[in-house]
Amino acid sequence: MEFLDSELFDELTDQVSQLSLNTKSIENDDAKFNHCNDCNVRMDLSGSSYKCQYCGFTINNEPDRGKDLEGTTSNSIRITTGVNKGRLRNGNADYSKVQKKNLMDQLAKKQAQYNGPQFSKDVLLAAVTQYGSCQKYIKQEGDDFVRRGSIRDEILAALVFFECIRAKNIRKRKDIAIFMGLASSGFAKGEDIVRTWHAKKLIDIPVNEEPVDGYADRYLEALGLEDPRYGLFIEEIVVASMNNKIAMSSQISSKIVGAIWIVITQLKINITSQTLEKSTDNTKKNTFVKFCKAVYDSGQVFAPIFRKYEIPFPMS
Repeated sequence: MEFLDSELFDELTDQVSQLSLNTKSIENDDAKFNHCNDCNVRMDLSGSSYKCQYCGFTINNEPDRGKDLEGTTSNSIRITTGVNKGRLRNGNADYSKVQKKNLMDQLAKKQAQYNGPQFSKDVLLAAVTQYGSCQKYIKQEGDDFVRRGSIRDEILAALVFFECIRAKNIRKRKDIAIFMGLASSGFAKGEDIVRTWHAKKLIDIPVNEEPVDGYADRYLEALGLEDPRYGLFIEEIVVASMNNKIAMSSQISSKIVGAIWIVITQLKINITSQTLEKSTDNTKKNTFVKFCKAVYDSGQVFAPIFRKYEIPFPMS
């Protein structure tokens, strides 16, 4: 039994095929116009608009109330094909405020997931602000600027590191890398980039500062050692070691913890090495004891500092 004659069947087949082609065309147009070229990602649907999760760029789904142009109307680009046909793409919008909010939201999520000491909101905001300034100036210079992926996170990590230094709340590079969720244990590429920007005077960051008192104050507070002379003693010990090129292989944080261990042991303060490790970003005992030994082996340099702050220098 035939329900349709052959001509009608052929006509329906043609209509289905055309509908399929039109659907694919719409999908292609949709993908094209809902794509953030700057970040090279497909934008997310947010309410009645599409928004890039990285830079905040949006396609506004506002119906046009002006002329039906394919170019621009009131700084907006009309979408002429696809499912958003007739709507306006906000092509010239300054989305720096949106971007700052998005980045702060991302850092807030990282903060919630991070098990270490919390980062100051002021520090994170300063880092995000610097990031926005970099983007603005790099665009003016006409250079390419990486906004996405691990490089972007490395740049943010480097900016957080330097803003911690500025705030004298020093944090280890390793801890910041963990906070940012970086696969590697550092952010060397990102740091190189921001140092280059600083050299070009595009941004202002404290590249030559890593103050001893920033680490010392935070560690002493965590240990409940509030005597002001401890911080002064530690700073002079570390500075003397650098000026005299003693224990050059030790990181500055290890030197500071070593000086704290000297205070603890020589004044017989009831704090264990395990407690010291936990209170100083998990600085290992073998690293700070190594610095202590270097200090004790150079009495001619360090003994006067011990006497100045009334801390016994061990007898050889």
